[in-house]
Amino acid sequence: MLSVNFQIDKVYLAYKAIVSEISGDGDETFIKGQEPRDRLGRFKEFAAAQDQLACDFLKASDRFFDIMVLANHTGIAAAALAQRAEDLLQALPFAAQFQPVLADTEKALNDLKAEWLANYDKSRSIVEDITGIKFDKTVDVFVTREYLASKTKHDIFAFNLQAVKSEAARVELGKTKAGDRK
Repeated sequence: MLSVNFQIDKVYLAYKAIVSEISGDGDETFIKGQEPRDRLGRFKEFAAAQDQLACDFLKASDRFFDIMVLANHTGIAAAALAQRAEDLLQALPFAAQFQPVLADTEKALNDLKAEWLANYDKSRSIVEDITGIKFDKTVDVFVTREYLASKTKHDIFAFNLQAVKSEAARVELGKTKAGDRK
């Protein structure tokens, strides 16, 4: 039996909140209404006020060249930028401004979990057909704002499938046991 463990990693959520763009109210997301988007905007402003340079580093973190340019233009070593970004991400989940973003994401997690359970048999069958793997394990799915209220369109199923394929690959390669995380 395939079991999905929906959860929230607060540091990862803070990172995704910083780097994602906010969608319009009419966009299809698990977060409904303008107020959650406004709360996310206020959190992003708060994070930038804490350390704009670290936020810029996080936004460029998937682009190594951009990181090097940022380091060069600020006169700060890339390692120092990385440390500032890490420090910021470790502190933000404790900020009062983060709590509304977390609460909205927790609600979305519950909605996503309910949808998954309501469609479990069909979803499991599709995942097993696509991957060719019969699942008898638990897969962690980290719910973040990027998939909930971002201008970037993402299919929730594709995100779940990506997590399943990743877990399956790690299990097949023997790098970890099912459910273990490095």
